[in-house]
Amino acid sequence: MNLQNKNKGFTIVELLIVIVVIGILAAITIVAYNGIQNRSNTTAAQSNAGTIEKKAQAFNSINAYYPKDETAFNSTDESKLDSGIKIVTGNTTNKNEVRYVPCPAGQDQPTGAKISYYDFSA
Repeated sequence: MNLQNKNKGFTIVELLIVIVVIGILAAITIVAYNGIQNRSNTTAAQSNAGTIEKKAQAFNSINAYYPKDETAFNSTDESKLDSGIKIVTGNTTNKNEVRYVPCPAGQDQPTGAKISYYDFSA
């Protein structure tokens, strides 16, 4: 009786193909995750800007002018409309920051305001 000794296992080519396929799938997943995360951060920034807009309009309806700086939003005084969102005067790079600029700038009682946020998906 002649028994042949067969080696069972995968060849190096088969193993390399599996490793390459796993690498491609991992790269696709990472790229997709980053895109979803950027859209999520942009949506959070839009929501924060909308909140500040509503609070500025409410402030205007109470006081007949818009807040002249971010301190009106960060006070515990209820007439100043407290907000948990960080308001900055420079450029924003954080999803929890909203840029608030009174218009026209330099007046004691602004007649409007510009509210902006950082777009992470751009």
